[in-house]
Amino acid sequence: MGGKSSNLVENSEAVPCDRTGVPHAACDDDHGDLLLPGELPGELPGKLPGKLPGELLSGLTPAPTDRFLPPEFPRMSVLPVSPAPTRSVVFVHAHPDDETIFTGAVMHALARGGARVTLVVATDGQAGQDLAGEGRHVGSVRARELERAAEVLGVHELVTLGWADSGLGGVQPDHALARQPVATVASQIGAIVARAGADTLVGYDEGGIYPHPDHVAVHRSVAEVARSRPELTYYEATVDAEGLRDRAVRHLVLGANDAAGRAGLPSVPVGLPASRIVTHYQAGTADFAAKLAALQAHSSQIDPAHLQQDDLRSAYGVEWFTRTGPAGAIDELVTAGV
Repeated sequence: MGGKSSNLVENSEAVPCDRTGVPHAACDDDHGDLLLPGELPGELPGKLPGKLPGELLSGLTPAPTDRFLPPEFPRMSVLPVSPAPTRSVVFVHAHPDDETIFTGAVMHALARGGARVTLVVATDGQAGQDLAGEGRHVGSVRARELERAAEVLGVHELVTLGWADSGLGGVQPDHALARQPVATVASQIGAIVARAGADTLVGYDEGGIYPHPDHVAVHRSVAEVARSRPELTYYEATVDAEGLRDRAVRHLVLGANDAAGRAGLPSVPVGLPASRIVTHYQAGTADFAAKLAALQAHSSQIDPAHLQQDDLRSAYGVEWFTRTGPAGAIDELVTAGV
């Protein structure tokens, strides 16, 4: 919305964690091993903060992985790719946890269906509060949480752009995402899209879903890439502005929008009106279970009590998108009803 692992975000020469004997200088000893296909249900409770209820993990399908990692960008390794993926989809998000909150079910469904899913996260999230209140380096904590969430969601490649979290107020550091030229960030994203052989690109609506400076910056940069590559199907993640008000559980983005208003940012509705939303994905059992497990992974930012409420599906069981270009990977999910 640690210590050593800060290199995962900022060190462009970092070597991915894996089980091939190649060390990752930024890996903690207890997190250097990534889950391999078939290990997810048995291994995950020891990997995520807190024990996940067994029923949440039933039906999860760990996606295969590969090692297609652009050497010129900071990166973290995740899970081996299908020999011939039917789709290649790049998702771009502002902070660790945004990927799960806004597109987690769709990412898992695509990976489960054989698509190659690349996740790009623009900032380290260092400006976020730490619910543990332990004086930890928040950016490092969130990098580890992001790795865990990506594993759960079946991401094939996780790339971090290395920019600083711009925050909601105060002085932004020189390397804050919101202070970078659109062309600079668009160039990074465009290179990843090209290397991934992507046919589909996913960013944010023109308001950033809510008016955090980093969310708006992500929209501008991703939209620039989409304009320069008209062959792509371009989706913008959003939320149903009116519909969220009637949900049994209050969506996290509404609280984030409240915080933005208190910080003096424009007071605007979140997301878009339903009339502008092109498609939405209603998560099935396996995809919602994966999304909830990934939300639990982001425990420094998301209060566990929030995730223990009844009827979480009312807030997080649907994901909304606009689209430019022909119907693409997300429309296919909706049509297939997977």
